[in-house]
Amino acid sequence: MEQNCLFQKGSLRIYLQSLIATAEKDILALSEKDLAQDKIEPIVSRISTKCSLKIPVLLEGDMRMESSPTSIRIVANDDGYSRNKRQDTFIEGTKIKIIIPYTGTKELFFHRPNTNWQNFPQGDVVQNELQLTYYVRPGVHTTEQVEREYKNAVIGIKKLLSDVEKDIANHAQVLVNTINSALATRRAYFQTTQNFISELENKLKPKN
Repeated sequence: MEQNCLFQKGSLRIYLQSLIATAEKDILALSEKDLAQDKIEPIVSRISTKCSLKIPVLLEGDMRMESSPTSIRIVANDDGYSRNKRQDTFIEGTKIKIIIPYTGTKELFFHRPNTNWQNFPQGDVVQNELQLTYYVRPGVHTTEQVEREYKNAVIGIKKLLSDVEKDIANHAQVLVNTINSALATRRAYFQTTQNFISELENKLKPKN
């Protein structure tokens, strides 16, 4: 199974903007009855929860490992000039999968933060688990090599999540401001409509 690069599924900034736009759209779609004092609080809470994000925290203490035999693909180094195209070869090896449970929002493992990071860590996210996979040949690769790669990957992931955390803190404040502004706009719309109707009714009333 090919590993996936983390933090590269589009811009985090654009993703956060889409969540803000969603919250604003949901608020501006509320009916006048929804804005009633006894109904609005749970509605706002639901919209806020849908558009909020929590920084993933790796639960390294609960890490576990799985291993299984596998075929390791060796890509042919074709120079493009040989008449006989070199074929990829496959050798026997072992797949080591290190699984780390986490808490937080899954999507934050994928979207690219505003950083100059070059070599993004590789891994998969399945439900509430981060999976880091290594293909090794015992006798050729050492346990120290796998340990070093694993630790470097975790350090990189934590560093990127630290960069993401600054954006999420700002997002939380922007979300609150957006919801409050949209609520004010929606209430003003209904108030303006009601004033218009009242004024029209007064003008259309028969004069004594």
